[in-house]
Amino acid sequence: MYIEIGAKGGGVAGGCYEPDKESLASIRDLVMNESKELHKLMKAKAFVSAYECLQGEKNKVLPAEFKDAALKEPLLYNKQFYWWKQLPIAAFTDKKCVQNLFDMYKAGKPLSDFFIQAFE
Repeated sequence: MYIEIGAKGGGVAGGCYEPDKESLASIRDLVMNESKELHKLMKAKAFVSAYECLQGEKNKVLPAEFKDAALKEPLLYNKQFYWWKQLPIAAFTDKKCVQNLFDMYKAGKPLSDFFIQAFE
């Protein structure tokens, strides 16, 4: 989990923001083989409520081993797999700040656990 706080607000994020080439290949392999599980986690009520969707820049060209699978799973074009929620400064000064941040952590943890599998 990544937390950013500034004078005007901040945000909460998680995931794989800038994986190196080898890590990206491992993540794509996981996504290719476990896309049903990934989509289930992305549709979880807590995740959608906290972050809305999985984000990330996409490549225009994929390595050959992913091209056919990408026809069925467009997320393979991603070169980043992260979630981000922009928050106003009031979110960090609120009495429930710690609980709200913990809830956001819990909302993203299943996806974090999913992506960790790429490195095991």
